[in-house]
Amino acid sequence: MEWQEDTKSIVASARREAKRRLSETLPCDRSVSLSLQQHYNQIASQSPLALLPALRKRKLAVDRTVDRGARATEEARLRKEYALRLAAVFQEADLPVCKILAGVSDAEEAWPRLFGTRRAKTLRNRHRAWEKFREWLIFSRGRVYPKGVADVLDFAAERFREGCGKTVLESFQASLTVIETVGRVPESSQISQDPTWQAQLKSYTADLVASSAPEQPAHMFTTCMLVSLEILVCSSDEPPYLRALVTGQPKQYIEVEAIKAVTDYATQVGESESQVRRRHIIFEGSKGLGGTWPTLHVGVDAAAPPSPDFQEVAAGDRGQYFVVTSRTTGLRRLHMVGCGLDLQGLQGQNEGSGASEAMASDDDKRQLITGADSDLQFVLGEAGLSLDAQYRVVQRHTTLRRFQAIADSRAEARVAGKADFGLADDTADGRQQIAGVVAAWELARDVITKETETRAEAKVLGQPRILQVTERQAMIKAVVAVHGQLGESETPSAEYLALKCEECEVNEPQASTLDAITSKKSTLTTSIQSSLDASGRIHITQHKAKSELPTTTEAYRKVLRVEAFTWLCMAARFKSKQWLQGLKLSDFDHFVNYILGEKVAQLSVPTSHQPNDVPTLSPPWHVVLAYEHRLRKEAFRLVNEEDQTLSAALATV
Repeated sequence: MEWQEDTKSIVASARREAKRRLSETLPCDRSVSLSLQQHYNQIASQSPLALLPALRKRKLAVDRTVDRGARATEEARLRKEYALRLAAVFQEADLPVCKILAGVSDAEEAWPRLFGTRRAKTLRNRHRAWEKFREWLIFSRGRVYPKGVADVLDFAAERFREGCGKTVLESFQASLTVIETVGRVPESSQISQDPTWQAQLKSYTADLVASSAPEQPAHMFTTCMLVSLEILVCSSDEPPYLRALVTGQPKQYIEVEAIKAVTDYATQVGESESQVRRRHIIFEGSKGLGGTWPTLHVGVDAAAPPSPDFQEVAAGDRGQYFVVTSRTTGLRRLHMVGCGLDLQGLQGQNEGSGASEAMASDDDKRQLITGADSDLQFVLGEAGLSLDAQYRVVQRHTTLRRFQAIADSRAEARVAGKADFGLADDTADGRQQIAGVVAAWELARDVITKETETRAEAKVLGQPRILQVTERQAMIKAVVAVHGQLGESETPSAEYLALKCEECEVNEPQASTLDAITSKKSTLTTSIQSSLDASGRIHITQHKAKSELPTTTEAYRKVLRVEAFTWLCMAARFKSKQWLQGLKLSDFDHFVNYILGEKVAQLSVPTSHQPNDVPTLSPPWHVVLAYEHRLRKEAFRLVNEEDQTLSAALATV
């Protein structure tokens, strides 16, 4: 009996897997009262999956006339395809939205628009997560849609015992929420909002995050490795295509034609195309279970006969240079006939590069340091590194995480300060700068560790992440270095900076209302209040007070000044965000001048019956503020949906 209880879940999982392998088709209800033609018409008018063949034919027709690299066209096609797949889930589950759309004449247009403005990638992820649960539900419960919370609890418990990834259950929760929300399931009947399920989900997610292995960056190539690769590819004993295999992009040769049929089939059945391609990008195969196998065999020892084109070129006079072009990746590389490595030339080149560093002026060094992340600038400044030492570090590393990954201990950081940054250890000044590099490395390690802990804690608790003091000071210091000292009324508050950092991390910036933009002088703290109801239960709620809307033009300028410096802080911290590139203070100044100018706030509205001595009408102030907020919302919509930069979006609106 004890053995039966211990192996109950394992036997159930094995039984379900056996049933899945034996099943060739899914069970479905077959109507016998309709004729074949009527049954076909019913499927074509009601089932969203019947629209997929027409969608594929339309894609083939478009591919013959339109460039396949058109991103917008491919996005629209994929979004429509996965919207129809999710709509099929509504049909087989008979959700309330099916009754709403019953009898719609244009089903091809109605079904994909159920999902609003969700992107194709989002719909694809929701469909894949739901398919895993649907397959488990069929072979475990004999149905395609859960009847209650018990089904999702059993599914989550089994996936947790199997050791799933830390985001698997969260992806399933997101899919369940989308299906119930779009499917118009009543809120009282939604499983995704059940308190028991949400508590179990948070507990499982916290355990999975705690048990997951930490991410460790890969070690960088040393100089001797790079030199050895160059010597290898320049050797006449090796095959001529070895340079493309070693230094070409994307570092591994992919034979697209050999796996095109496999990837097309994977796309049709809803599997991951990238996973199939990832399993076929190496030459040597693995004979173990689940190994990867090559799609192209290269005979290194066997010498192939020269092609007629090669013989024709070899017969003529060869030039000093030749260009190699890769058909699949578009990579072009210029080579010199009989190229080789000249160690003396390399040494002279290094000496020349050191001389160029010495010739750089202080202004040039400060400009290069300003281009690095604000966190790295703050760490180097706190460690007391000189301008020349900071310049040497920023030449190699521009982000804090990459700088922290140069070593795993203080001894390795000391060696890196001498080897990577060229700091001498035979003088007192040189040893002082090396000690500064070690101190900066320790501070960077502590900052990243604390940031990771606070981000994980905020994710588990469902609360916004608290911005560290070092992070806030780094952003403010980077802005002060360019625009001068900021007053308390111009410096953004810590709470507002934390809110915008969270928006930038998920790439979903939003336009805040004017009463939510707070400075260091008018900061607003969130308070927690508790109350006792009649039944004796304690209710804890969060209250956040809002500031007043600006009532004058000068007050509006001050609020937008805080907003401008906030986004400049974000641009200094998130250098890799494309939509923050090129952002300047003048972009917000032009926007404010437009709002307060003759086209908005000072707009004159004359009437025909007014005398000349009566002033013309102007729009009310609350209308101007509402119009201003609508313009900023439109600017951020252009950033989120049309991939424009914030600077260009402010100029566009």
